[in-house]
Amino acid sequence: MTTYTGDASVSAGGSTYSCRADLSRWTEPAIAKPFARPGERVEGQAQWAGTIVLEDADATQAVRHGDDRRLTIKGPTAAFLVTGWSPGSTELRIRGTGPEQPF
Repeated sequence: MTTYTGDASVSAGGSTYSCRADLSRWTEPAIAKPFARPGERVEGQAQWAGTIVLEDADATQAVRHGDDRRLTIKGPTAAFLVTGWSPGSTELRIRGTGPEQPF
């Protein structure tokens, strides 16, 4: 498992916001190929998830409800879903979608 804790930026709905990210990346076990050779390794797909903390409630709501959400950390960008939020908080729980990884 790989982790990242630090500064990032989020774009959603055509705007960009600064945030603090606390993320983990791991590889899910893959289903074996039905006709694989004995001992052949099958790679799983990398997954990532964690939390981001935005600067204020307005930025949090914009990211929660915005479309085309992307997380950027020092160059790479990746799409994500918001999987959780607590009222009054600026922290969002997120999970990556697709093969892109931000770290």
